[in-house]
Amino acid sequence: MPESMRQILSLVCAVALAGSGTLFGVASAGAATKSAGERKHTSALGYSLPTPAAFTVVVEPAPADTPADRAQEAVVLQQGGVGVVRVEVWRNPKKWTLQAWFDAEMGFLLVNGAQLGKARATRKAVPALVLDTPRSPQSYARRLLFFAVGPLLVRATCENVSDAAALAALGTVQAGFDLTRGAP
Repeated sequence: MPESMRQILSLVCAVALAGSGTLFGVASAGAATKSAGERKHTSALGYSLPTPAAFTVVVEPAPADTPADRAQEAVVLQQGGVGVVRVEVWRNPKKWTLQAWFDAEMGFLLVNGAQLGKARATRKAVPALVLDTPRSPQSYARRLLFFAVGPLLVRATCENVSDAAALAALGTVQAGFDLTRGAP
């Protein structure tokens, strides 16, 4: 599909999403895929995540032996079988602040013209970091959002910031992520 057609399709999807306000998700009882139905993805890790109806949701739980300081689950929003937004959730056994976690574990992403800014995330408007990475020969320009909420650390990535629908989906995640209970 030509890039101009893809951009038009992305814009149409973003307008449709903005107008409908429809949200859905899937429960994460294992690797699951669903394309319509519920309003939110609710995780055993103790959070819920709104997801736009135009996307397929794929939940990727980490293996049972994954160390506590590594991502425990990823939720991928797909269009046409391609992941456009990825939300990864960690437990926070070291009780890191957002900045300490970013500096220790995510700072390697701050290279090659990447720009770091501040934002707010979740229904509680907690502090967040936003990292915009420029396009490269191997990758689209991406936006990464980092935040700490309760016992969890979250990294959400829009894989292509020129895809208006994907960027809008990242905004939905940013505004609507919520704790349902303390993480196990």
